[in-house]
Amino acid sequence: MKRLISVFLYVFFVAIVVISTGCSNAATASTSSTTSLSTTIPAQNLTSPMVTNFSPENGATGVPVNQSISVTFTLAMNPSSINTATFILMQGSMPVPGTVSYYGNTAIFTPQDDLSKDTDYSATIDIAIANMEGQHLQNGFTWTFTTGSIDTVDPYIVSTIPSFNSIFPVDPNNPFASNGNVPVNDSITAYFNEAMDPSTINASTLL
Repeated sequence: MKRLISVFLYVFFVAIVVISTGCSNAATASTSSTTSLSTTIPAQNLTSPMVTNFSPENGATGVPVNQSISVTFTLAMNPSSINTATFILMQGSMPVPGTVSYYGNTAIFTPQDDLSKDTDYSATIDIAIANMEGQHLQNGFTWTFTTGSIDTVDPYIVSTIPSFNSIFPVDPNNPFASNGNVPVNDSITAYFNEAMDPSTINASTLL
């Protein structure tokens, strides 16, 4: 009789252990499954691109007939979205033939020929232009300018930061009165007397 009771208790104990182990494994499997089904969304750039600058200015007069038209964006844009269908130059109701290029954050419309003298033009940026994430400009816009004659004056540097000894006027906002005491982490900046072609300013031309 005692042997029968001992056998019964042993079997009961083994059953308890098996059931407990099974429950633990099930809980672990459930936790593992939940972890693998994570729905965390990767961080995305939710800031819409905008135009931060353009040249010539709206309403500008006396614009050189051989000047390119440029627009700078706040974000890196998708170059494939910037072309003659989305960056348009018009003389009245007639589109001006030309090419569109993109450097850094700046798009440039270069007319095929010099523009006409003393003539009104309008430039348009279309809302179809998008950044690298596919976000389009919030608004397209158009601005106008009037040409003068051909630009025969070479561009020149007006001032720099840090400053340099030059016959040209020095920027009054230059925080450095001389070439000395320049912070080791300061950026090198050059100011020109007119808008420049961004494609000509790079590590090879600014050393």
